[in-house]
Amino acid sequence: MPRQRTPKFAYGCTTTPIGWWKKQLVDPEITRCARDTGIDVGLVPLANTGTIANFVWNDLNGDGIQDANEPGLDQVTVLLYDQTGSHLLDTTTSSGGGQYSFSGLPEAIYVLEFFRPAGFDFTLENQGNDDAADSDANLLSGRTAGVSVAAGMVEDTVDAGFVGLTNENIGSIGNLIWNDLNENGIQDLDEPGLDGVRVRLLDATGSLIVNETITADSGQYRFSGLSAGDYVIQVIAPLSFSYSPQDQGSDDSLDSDFDAVTGRSPVVLLTSNEQLVGIDGGLIELFPTVVTVSNVFHGVLPNQDPDGAGPKIQFGRDSYDTLANVIVGLDSLPNETIVEVLDETYSSFDYDRPGKTLHLVTPSGLATIAQATINEGALLLDGEFAFPGGIQVYDGGT
Repeated sequence: MPRQRTPKFAYGCTTTPIGWWKKQLVDPEITRCARDTGIDVGLVPLANTGTIANFVWNDLNGDGIQDANEPGLDQVTVLLYDQTGSHLLDTTTSSGGGQYSFSGLPEAIYVLEFFRPAGFDFTLENQGNDDAADSDANLLSGRTAGVSVAAGMVEDTVDAGFVGLTNENIGSIGNLIWNDLNENGIQDLDEPGLDGVRVRLLDATGSLIVNETITADSGQYRFSGLSAGDYVIQVIAPLSFSYSPQDQGSDDSLDSDFDAVTGRSPVVLLTSNEQLVGIDGGLIELFPTVVTVSNVFHGVLPNQDPDGAGPKIQFGRDSYDTLANVIVGLDSLPNETIVEVLDETYSSFDYDRPGKTLHLVTPSGLATIAQATINEGALLLDGEFAFPGGIQVYDGGT
């Protein structure tokens, strides 16, 4: 049997494949990058490397879960990136009934990206309770979350499902959820999209959840593979956000289409094969900043440490304290400051303008535990609170 030979490389200029190491040649007559076609460079597989592999399939019923009757898809391109997702390490193509594999991987965290084949769209992500039977590719980007590989490990649960687009289910609904910085309900050029926001697709009555997704790629969302019909879209505002005013301005492509209380759109009619990309939503950030110890708080008005004895209490720092009708002077407290209440849930004082009444905003709505009236540079507190970093409260006046 003839001896197997490795491909010839220009010595010193070879890019070593993942999971291999290169045997160094010690020869004073061979200079870096010299070419000698009579010299072979051996590549030896590294010990204790891992593998990422599994399955690309046609999700016939579109439920995001691999069923026994659902076939694999060949000729789907799969990319392997480092943990940051910015450095491409390797490429392969599914074959043999939807199988793919990256082997010889050093211990690390990797990100995979699946290319969407023509005539298909990504199926639902992370459905069911069996990670080995779901689809791990993001609906918009086709990328997975970070996949950890240890020495000797075979990670064979990283799959991607695709839904075939037919004449009956080729429609889609989507577009943008954005941070409405000036709170006017209109998309401005300097206002960024918001990732990680839950968006639901409901039936026409609003009572049945048809699908749910998470915004990604700068606030984009999409529900694809939809039959013609009536739908309602609902945005679930994160804890620190409220909804922008609805239907502002004259340009429907730039306004917010969701009710400012319920977060739901009007009923949307999707026609056959329609790609409806104008259902957008603005969100207003309630408390973008957090008080830390770098923020200086001075005294109980009208005096600041009148006896020179220092602070009476370190309010909200090591324990929770009660204040009743105490005016706390503020030196550098930013607007819309996050506070923490006794149940350790994050809440907010929303005070944009002096002279307005404030309410403590909690995850379940307005709390009656406390209200505050804004004066220039001061808060009237009544209740039990804790501010991150603490507030120094001095004797001297009420």
